[in-house]
Amino acid sequence: MKRLEGAGLVRRERSTQDKRSVLVRLTEEGSALRDRALDVPHRFGKATGFKLAQLDQLHQNLDQLTSSLDATQK
Repeated sequence: MKRLEGAGLVRRERSTQDKRSVLVRLTEEGSALRDRALDVPHRFGKATGFKLAQLDQLHQNLDQLTSSLDATQK
């Protein structure tokens, strides 16, 4: 959280209803980064010609490959 706050992506605010609580909110810069990140699958699909279902399958396959490789190193 400190790194995100230090990077200017989030800000912390005390709750006005419960002073024990701290609310974390995106800054404008954090919101812009979120929007760019949400667009990554679309841009990746457009660049590769993959459909969303194909990207999901690729993601699952890469996760499985990573897990398998991690298991062989133990």
